Amino acid sequence: MHRIAEAEKTIAGLGGCPCFSLRRAARRVSQVFDEELRPLGLRSTQFSVLFEVSRADGISRGELARSSGLDRTTLTRSLALLERDGLVAGEPVWDARERRVRLTPAGERRLARGLEAWKRARERVARAFGAGRLRALLSELEELELPEPEN
Repeated sequence: MHRIAEAEKTIAGLGGCPCFSLRRAARRVSQVFDEELRPLGLRSTQFSVLFEVSRADGISRGELARSSGLDRTTLTRSLALLERDGLVAGEPVWDARERRVRLTPAGERRLARGLEAWKRARERVARAFGAGRLRALLSELEELELPEPEN
């Protein structure tokens, strides 16, 4: 028990744990977005993937992983569900090992409907946190640059 108390003092003395605090906040915010997107059969991660795919005229899975910030496992799972639902389609390119992902017409329609749900979720988060504080937080997070972990 003594070691736990010492660890708590150390963490508190450093101003808290950014990893724990950011993950907890991300879970809470994700729950709000998931709740708004649920009637459309989407989760926030799937909506994010649809949005990133819509920004490019065909995007490789590697590019999509980088632009979305998702790890390959989460991205693969999200893409499989989106493909199953007919919202995205993969198409081969000259290199048979690579496939480019595009929105289908159904994906474009779902994304348009999802944007309305996304707006509602963002408004809920802004009301709960404060619009100015949210803008400041987002600005700070955009500035946060950490090196990529070495694999």
